[in-house]
Formats: sequence, structure tokens, C-alpha cells
Amino acid sequence: MQSSYSMDDPFAGAVELSVERLVSEILARNQSLAAMQAAWRAAAQRYPQEVSLADPAFMSLMAPGSFSDPNFQSSFMVGAKQPLPWPGKRQLRGASARAESTAAYFDAGETAVRLAALGRTAYYEYFLARRELELLGENILRLREFREIARARYETKAVTQQDMLQADVDLADLDRQGVEFVRNANIAVARINTLLNRAPDFPLPPPAREIGPPQNVPEPAILYQMAVQRRPDLAAAGARVRAEQARVDRARREYYPDFELGGRYDQFWDRVNQRGHVEINMNVPLYQARRQAAVREAMWRVNQRRAEYEQLFATVRNEVQTAYEGVVAAQRTVDLYRQRIIPFVELNVGSARAAYETGQGTFLALIEAQRQRIDAQVKQAQALAEYHRQLAELEQALGGPAPLGPLPEEVQPPPGKPAQP
Repeated sequence: MQSSYSMDDPFAGAVELSVERLVSEILARNQSLAAMQAAWRAAAQRYPQEVSLADPAFMSLMAPGSFSDPNFQSSFMVGAKQPLPWPGKRQLRGASARAESTAAYFDAGETAVRLAALGRTAYYEYFLARRELELLGENILRLREFREIARARYETKAVTQQDMLQADVDLADLDRQGVEFVRNANIAVARINTLLNRAPDFPLPPPAREIGPPQNVPEPAILYQMAVQRRPDLAAAGARVRAEQARVDRARREYYPDFELGGRYDQFWDRVNQRGHVEINMNVPLYQARRQAAVREAMWRVNQRRAEYEQLFATVRNEVQTAYEGVVAAQRTVDLYRQRIIPFVELNVGSARAAYETGQGTFLALIEAQRQRIDAQVKQAQALAEYHRQLAELEQALGGPAPLGPLPEEVQPPPGKPAQP
């Protein structure tokens, strides 16, 4: 069976691509999420199967020769039997199935959280690639202005041809960077389209020209409490602990017998009052070794799931702390470029240009200042994109959006780890 890409374009006519719209479309179209949702819906069908009674059995028996012999009455028997498990066994099977269904539901939720983070990361990579190309175009124009200044001064014999050649070298290097930036943009587009279940080269609208500035995030202790309350994988792990505990209780119920109720009408008996029968059958749980082993197996499964649940808490704490540090570091880097580095390099380029035009500076100093300007602008864009990528990782660690700016009053640091499921 061959897969087919989606050919419709939800962004047709859009002037620019927004990150929220992109994430929404990814969640609607990505087939890995569709697969997890199908797995959850399939798991939900286990509950009615597990709590259902076994089908009754109907039986009949007849003596064909008695129907045509006048010396004998017609002889036949009809009956039915219904198996009945010991009280509570069906409910425990249902509890285990329901817990597994809950775990599958939260598995789908975890996939949605992961896809949202992947979509946001891909979007900001796309934004960065387009921003780098935009800055490249601006810097090519600026460098061509410098080359024209050098040419004018060369024509007046004020400088040698080397200044023009140096500008040509730097322009060629900018063209080389352009090839790399175009490649990065194409890769980002392919990644986004893959998440959207579309052909990798399907055209996309441009990203937003500006993305939000960095904002403060709460302290890790508060973020950790939010993650504990919202992470779908923690909820899924807790549901699997409950499923295994129900299996322990169910294994212990196997020490009790099951029943079979039945009734029949048997005309093989001559006397009418002997023809109706009621029967009760019961198995005898005589062999205990396999039942004891089943209980021990179920208990070890509970221990396994509890250990996984405990370990996941440590993993969540580490992921939250790591993502928090990444967001804070990226925020500080963005602020450093905005407040200090970019203003200084702009002043440096202006000073070097004025000095060169008046014959008090060298073209090499002007070119070096321009290189620093280009590098600073690109790194500023990279730092801003990195902040939003780190924020996407934090949101994945939290299992949902991160609170930005002033904290709501109801969010408080955690008193401790939540109780076991």
C-alpha cells in the first residue's frame, strides 16, 4: 500500500505563515498523531469485551428412531448453559482495560505535544533562514555602496585598485553564504511539509517578518509543578501502574472458582416430573502453582511500572531544568545583542566609513567593521530564533504552553512530589 501526500493547501492565499496556524495544521494532518489516536480508540474497545459475559451454550440431543416407533415416546433433550465468573473478576478485567485505554489516550496527547514542539522548532528554523537571506541582501547592498566609494576614490587616484578587489572578494563570499542560507530555507520547508504530510518541496508562505521578543519565565520549581500536572506521559505512566495493579487483584481472584448455570428439558425420562433439570457446575482451583506464579508475575509488573513512573519524575525535572536554562541563556544573549553589540557595531561601521571617505582610514578597516556588522546581525537573528526554539522545548517539557511575563496568582511552587497513582 503506497502512502499519498495531501495535495490541498490550507495556506493558499495567506500573506505570511503564522506559527500557531502551522501547529494547528500539523496536529490536524500528521499521520503519526492519527496513528496514536487510532491506537487509543482501539484500546477503548477492550473494556466492553473484558466485562462481557461469555456466550451461553445451547444443546440438543434426540433419538430419531423414537419418532417413528409407536412403542416408544418421542425422545429428545434441549438445554442451555451460561458460564459465570466469580464476582469481581469481570470488573477487574474491565478496570485493567480501562486503565490501558487511558494510557493510550495520554500517549496520543504526548505525541501531540511532541509534534507541536517539532512544528514550532521547524517554523523558527524557517524564520531564521529567511531572515538570514534578508540580512544578506541588505549587506550586499551596503557592501556595493562601499565598493562604489572605493571605485570613486580609485578613479581620483586616492587609493589603489586593491580596495575594489577586496570588496569583490567579500561580495563573492556573501554569495557563498547565500547558497548556504537558501539550502537552510529549503531544508526548513521540507521539514515543515513532512510534518504536514505533504511533498517536501510544496510551497509555503513566508514566515512572519517579526517574532515576539523574549519574555520572562517562572522559576524551575513552579515550572516543574506545572509539568507534573500537565505532562501526558506522566499520566500515561500512572494509568499503566493502575492497569498492572488491577491485574494483580485479578490474578488473586483466580484462586476462586467460576460457575456454570444450566437447565434442560429431557424427554428421555419416562416420568414427566423428571424431565426438567437445573444444573450448577463449578471448577475446582486445585493446582495452585500456576496461580501463585501469575500473582508474582503481576506484582513484578507493578514494580516495573512503578519504577518507570518514579524515573519519569526525575526525567521531567531534568528536562524542565535543562529547557529553563536554555531559555534564560538565549534570552540574555538576545538582550546582549540588542542593548550592546548591535549599537556598537553600527557605530563602528559609521566611524570606519566616515574615516575612509575623508582619507583618514583604510578600506580594510571599513570592510572589517562591515564584516563584524554582518556577523552580529546574523547572530542576533540566530539568538532570537534560538530563544523561541528553547521556548518550544520548554513547552514540550511542560506538556503545554509556558507562562510568560507576570505569573498568575494561583500558580505556586510545589510542596513536594505528588502521590503515587
